Amino acid sequence: MVDQDIFEAVRVTPAQARSAYSLVAMSHPQVGFDDWKRFLREAIRAGRRGDGIVGLRDRRGCIHALFAFRVVQALGRDATLQVTELALLRLPGTVLVKSLVSFARDLATELGLPSISIDMQPSDIWSQDQHALEQRGFALDRVQMRGPVRASKVMRGKP
Repeated sequence: MVDQDIFEAVRVTPAQARSAYSLVAMSHPQVGFDDWKRFLREAIRAGRRGDGIVGLRDRRGCIHALFAFRVVQALGRDATLQVTELALLRLPGTVLVKSLVSFARDLATELGLPSISIDMQPSDIWSQDQHALEQRGFALDRVQMRGPVRASKVMRGKP
């Protein structure tokens, strides 16, 4: 058995919202079930093959990871499959990351896309995930910083 065979990548549909919600609730306790269902419907509304939510599910049907994916076109770059972590049950080892990369490569190939961007949340074992991604040809490309929206004193006309 190959490590990646432990998990199966499945597109999450509204019918599976309840089974995926326990992982969402653990990662984002402030998100209620109705909010999750609404988010899921919006993520798959277009019905495009390149947009949606993927779950990494074990043989028992338990979802261990959820990622949003979509095709993006950045200025001056080729179209890219962008994969963003939504919720992840951190396990020892890199089996989940390997399964994610396998899914992303298969989908990017199917869609004829030349590149993949993977956005993961930092964690205590993120360096292990980073190493696993680097072994598969991924490299740090951009840095994203996030902050609250509020006008600074200078912007409000005050020195």
